[in-house]
Amino acid sequence: MNALSTVWQGANRRIHMQEVGLRDGLQMEKAFVPTADKIALCNALSAAGLSKIEVTSFTSPTAIPALNDAEVVMREITRRPGTVYTALVPNLPLACGLGVGLAVMLMLALRCLHPPGGAMALFAVLHPQEATLMAVVPVSFNVLVLVLAGMAFNHLTGRGYPHAQLRKLTQPKDSDSGAFTSADLDAALDKLSAHARLRVYLTHLVGGHFMDPAIADVVGRGRQGFPDYIYVVNLLHRKGIHPRVDYIQVPSRLAGTASFEAFAARVSWTYPDLGEQELARLRAWHDADPARAARGGAPMRWAFIHWEKTA
Repeated sequence: MNALSTVWQGANRRIHMQEVGLRDGLQMEKAFVPTADKIALCNALSAAGLSKIEVTSFTSPTAIPALNDAEVVMREITRRPGTVYTALVPNLPLACGLGVGLAVMLMLALRCLHPPGGAMALFAVLHPQEATLMAVVPVSFNVLVLVLAGMAFNHLTGRGYPHAQLRKLTQPKDSDSGAFTSADLDAALDKLSAHARLRVYLTHLVGGHFMDPAIADVVGRGRQGFPDYIYVVNLLHRKGIHPRVDYIQVPSRLAGTASFEAFAARVSWTYPDLGEQELARLRAWHDADPARAARGGAPMRWAFIHWEKTA
């Protein structure tokens, strides 16, 4: 075995090279390299098949005059598929703000907002060399430990975790909504009461719908409902419990949209993948009364049910 064979064992493998000369090299030059020459050099490096090119740095022109054309260079280069183009953002406060802001924006888009999660993005900005390892250990490891601990705790205390979805019945018995039976509600009330010390509080939908039933009829997919709050009250009466019921009214979760597109996007939370005909019917309903559409249809009403424990 010769020396070369011990160093390179890469037959049929690809070498990934990151070029930093455009930024690290040119920023040291005393004479300003013309913008057109920088763009041409970057395009030539792209044509050579490099995996990653560090093009420039968005730094202060006063600090590094050689890179005062960073925006123009990044805009005018020809991007080759398969090559990653990067630029340094040495303004640490700006980079931290961008990192956390983009992370929170992504969590909002994915509907999994957890503000402390922005700390991971902040860590990646402050310690880029350790960010990949940090994502695996301890972040991923901690997530696994928390899930396993949650499963163990819930099973030991008689609960189920992860929680099963509500069972849909093809032929509902006690309720016209078909979400679940009165036996399910009865068991849930017993469990809730067992864990309370002095008083029991719960909220339940009035009418059994998160969305105005008129909108559901317009879409034409059927009403996705739940048992009305009166089922809870009736079950409590059977147990000899006579709760107090107050009512809370809040705007529909479809309220506050400024355009049909935004309105349709919120409707798709309940009815995903709306077809052309469904969207056409929904638009006709929306445009027939814009003020009603801005309110999101009928408001949501909740029953606030509470009672004192006697034993």
